[in-house]
Amino acid sequence: MQKYLFIVIYLLFGWSLMAQTPFLRRYTVDDGLPSSNIYRAFQDSEGFIWICTDRGLSRFDGYRFENFTTKNGLPYNDIWDIVEDKNKRLWLASYAFAISYYDMKKQSFEVTYTSKLPAYSNQKIAGYFFNSKDNVSVFTNPILKFNPLSKKINPTTLPIIDFYATIKKGSNYIEPFSLPDVFPYNYRYMVGRKPYFPSEVIKSKMPIINIIFINEKQTFYSNKTELHFLSNNTDIGVNINTLSKFPNSEVVRIDRFGEESLLVFATNEVFMVDKNLQRLHQFDYLNDYKINSVFFDKESNLWLCTKDKGLLLLTKEAQNSFVISNLDNYAIKCMAYDKTNLLWLGTNTGDIYTILQNKATKVNLNNISKVPVRNIATSSNNEIMVIWESGDLGIFPANIAYNTHTLYPKIFKFKVDEDRKKTFFQLENNRKYHENHGLIIKSIPSKRIIENNGSLLIGLSYGMRKVVVNKNVLTLETMLYNVRSLAMVGDTENLWIGSSNGLWLAKKENFNSKIGKKIKAINATINDLVMDDKGYVWAGTDGYGVIRYKNDKVLNINELAGKIVNSLFFEKIKKRIWAATNEGVYAITDNGNDNYDVNKISLTQGLPTLEVHTVFAKEDKLYAGTNNSLAVIDLKTFFEKENKKKEKASLVIKSIKINGKDTTRLQNYDLSYTKNSIEIDFVELSFKSDKNIQYEYKLATEDANNPWQTTNETRLSFAFLSPGKYEFFLKAFDIEGNETSLEIPIRFVINPPYWQTWWFRVFLTLSTIGIVGYIFIIYRKRSEKDLEISKKFAELELQALQSQMNPHFVFNALSSIQSFILNKETNAANEYLTNFSKLIRLFLESSRNRYISIFDEKILLENYIQLEQARFKNKFSYEIRENNFIEPTFEIPSMLIQPFVENAINHGLVYKETKGYLLVSFEKIDDTLICIVEDDGIGRLKAKEIRTKSLKAYKSRATEIIDERLKTLKIVDGTEVEVNIIDIYHPNTGISGTKVEIKILIK
Repeated sequence: MQKYLFIVIYLLFGWSLMAQTPFLRRYTVDDGLPSSNIYRAFQDSEGFIWICTDRGLSRFDGYRFENFTTKNGLPYNDIWDIVEDKNKRLWLASYAFAISYYDMKKQSFEVTYTSKLPAYSNQKIAGYFFNSKDNVSVFTNPILKFNPLSKKINPTTLPIIDFYATIKKGSNYIEPFSLPDVFPYNYRYMVGRKPYFPSEVIKSKMPIINIIFINEKQTFYSNKTELHFLSNNTDIGVNINTLSKFPNSEVVRIDRFGEESLLVFATNEVFMVDKNLQRLHQFDYLNDYKINSVFFDKESNLWLCTKDKGLLLLTKEAQNSFVISNLDNYAIKCMAYDKTNLLWLGTNTGDIYTILQNKATKVNLNNISKVPVRNIATSSNNEIMVIWESGDLGIFPANIAYNTHTLYPKIFKFKVDEDRKKTFFQLENNRKYHENHGLIIKSIPSKRIIENNGSLLIGLSYGMRKVVVNKNVLTLETMLYNVRSLAMVGDTENLWIGSSNGLWLAKKENFNSKIGKKIKAINATINDLVMDDKGYVWAGTDGYGVIRYKNDKVLNINELAGKIVNSLFFEKIKKRIWAATNEGVYAITDNGNDNYDVNKISLTQGLPTLEVHTVFAKEDKLYAGTNNSLAVIDLKTFFEKENKKKEKASLVIKSIKINGKDTTRLQNYDLSYTKNSIEIDFVELSFKSDKNIQYEYKLATEDANNPWQTTNETRLSFAFLSPGKYEFFLKAFDIEGNETSLEIPIRFVINPPYWQTWWFRVFLTLSTIGIVGYIFIIYRKRSEKDLEISKKFAELELQALQSQMNPHFVFNALSSIQSFILNKETNAANEYLTNFSKLIRLFLESSRNRYISIFDEKILLENYIQLEQARFKNKFSYEIRENNFIEPTFEIPSMLIQPFVENAINHGLVYKETKGYLLVSFEKIDDTLICIVEDDGIGRLKAKEIRTKSLKAYKSRATEIIDERLKTLKIVDGTEVEVNIIDIYHPNTGISGTKVEIKILIK
């Protein structure tokens, strides 16, 4: 009640004083609406705005419109109205022959068609009524009963006009829309109130256009010619022509405006009446729109639903502000106030306007550049001084400019003397101009002009000049060199200059020296300067906010840090500094002791845009020159509201996606480790802020101090989160800095994979210990086995060496040497001894390695065979050959071939009566190396007989040792060797030799 009374009083006293247009934020199809014909707007319990149109239903969150049509489940696209029940269901009124609602929990539409009931097959549903048993009364004629759980429809015989008397107090129901083709009259009433409906009284006033139920005892209603207010069985009526300013006026429709006020839409005007039907105020600006309905949201913002202009929003804070209507779409670049209370404006089109009693009047100037006005100022002689971006400078008498609205100023041209100490301007041609219409100096590089101690000072791109006028000659005298003067302010003693490299000071006694002092403490580019009543110099900077300076002491206003300040204004009476920025207007109020209150004026307060170029304040009014007209803000109500408790907007989680898939919105999520990418959509439903909302969030973990992060986005993604517990905290700050936060954080538990669980780690630890123990045992056994094999190998190598160096061979070799010596065959003895020693060395070297190259093996064999040849007096010949090329470095097992050569000589060739022949050959076939040892001796059988008869036979174990070595090599190195011994048969003589075939598999 108090909220709506405040709104009505606020509107009444604000708009009754000024017939101006407030800044209405407009939403159309271009912004995302499905249509520009808006029937109704409604705010649900979460804070979303729902818009009913003839092209579908739309949900608005302040950022974007989400549209719903038949494609999304609507039964019909022409939706008249919408209302919410206690179960978060939004019921729809439309042309469809269906009962339909939107389930906010499931986020889906539910539709039950009535076409199966013949009596209702062509009935439109205009509204709903909900009782405590979750049964719904459907506004058709007669009434239908519907159960949303069972989807059952039950017809009744109750006419709709008699139904209102049965509605109980505290019920919630929808307002039927104005539908002449559905009902002969239209009922409009407040949701959630028991209506006051004396049928006999109202039926006597038929046909009724609208009925609006206020409470149990009060009702507004109207027909075309009368307005009525029913209260306690008393009917107060008034003819529309007694209220209207236009003759033969008719009531088009009425709408609620606050608790006990009425908005009357008549034939040619829109006005407000109170419950006594007394006219309060006329809304001229609403005549420009065809209004379907009006609506106040939870922030007390006013929404206007139009037939062809879309949706209009007037924020609560802007309901007492306005824009100067005939300056629409002009950017106001600068302002100045003269002695006659006339406000002068310079625009982006180069035009000059005056503002008096909130009316803008253009001053026509001949020969001006159509470029933006850079600076405008007034003098003590009530002259208007204007500088354009082109550098042109104009000086005009204010009274002539305002009275005539057209000026014919003198045109001067630019001329500089040789030493640039003085600049002259002379008449451009012989045409005569009125002396009182002022002058324009063309193409002077001027930046700023002010009056200081009775002198006009111009800031140029290369210094500062003083204006001296003498008859038809105007002279600019140099006052300061080499300072690009962008802003100037001064008193009787000092002149402060703001430049692109900081702040400069020129003292009065040093003016003739033409040299200024650079203030080292301020180096930022300065766009504007003002001086307050305490002598402080305030600098509006380009990207460094607002800085206060005096006596080498600097104070930065923290709230404006980093902001671009376009201009400043000092309001003497309130002792307040105003700063125009690209983010709105800031008021800096002195509280004493270097304490300042900083308040922001933005879109909420009625600025048409945040880009503000210039400001001026007087008599509780702020004039803000924006990029889109001149806005007038009521400061009294602004500062009163600043001290009041702020209403918080809703902060809503719209959706939560897990791995890209939508989920039901929960407070707690228990997820597997594979579902570790989370996307959260959220929004603060502050419609006055117009997307100027800052969010702070953090995804907190148990073991970390997570800092708050800042964003302007309404969607956050957290990808590939590690297993653990997380809490999502969210805060929002609307355009005025009001904070809203989630009451309870959203919790996510991402469970670890089984291999990261404690039980698996215990199992893994025990398993690891078992495996390590098993490996240790196997390794130990393997080591023992390897040691045993190594020992065996060493024994076999020693045995092989012993077999090669058998006593027979050594004894016979030494006997041969002795024989050569006794026979004094010194050379032969020497050669034999050399070969013998070389062979012994080769035996020893080969015994140390398991493998020997083909090249070294052939040398060993050749040495051995030659010694045996010498010992047996060349009883046999030999040949060692390769049947195809074999790499010399190719390795074979050592001590493998020589024993077979030894057997061939000692047991086959030695006992042959004729000269024998020994062949050793090597051949590589595919992946096999074949070595053949072949002799034409007596054969294995006869050799065995000879060994048996010999009493001193030497028992050779060479073949046995070779077999054991080959088995060991296969175990240790995987070397596969196959040995075949073949007896050679001659057709005539029988056995005539032995052939040993050794096959070595090449890896």
